[in-house]
Amino acid sequence: SSNDTFPTAMHIACVEEVVHRLVPALQVLHNALDSKAKEWADIIKIGRTHTQDATPVTLGQEFSGYAQQLANGIERIELTLPKLMELAQGGTAVGTGLASPVG
Repeated sequence: SSNDTFPTAMHIACVEEVVHRLVPALQVLHNALDSKAKEWADIIKIGRTHTQDATPVTLGQEFSGYAQQLANGIERIELTLPKLMELAQGGTAVGTGLASPVG
C-alpha cells in the first residue's frame, strides 16, 4: 500500500538532502567560524552575561563558541541518519506479513 511508500520516499529524500546539501553547507560555515576564531584570537572585547558587561574575552573565544555549537549541531544531525535510513517498505497493510508470499 502507499502507507509505506510515502514515508519511505520522505526518508530517502531527507537522507539525500542532509548528506549532500545540509551537512556540507554547515561544515563550510563551521570552517569559516573556526577560521575567524583563530584570526581574531588576540582581539580583546568586553564579555557579556545576562545583558550586562562581564570580564573581558577575545573575539576569537566568542567565535570559537559559535564554531563549537555548530560542530555539536552537525554531530546531532548526523546521529539521526541511521534512524532515517530505516525503511518501512513491504511490511503489508498492518505489518504482520499476513497474505504476503512466503520467503
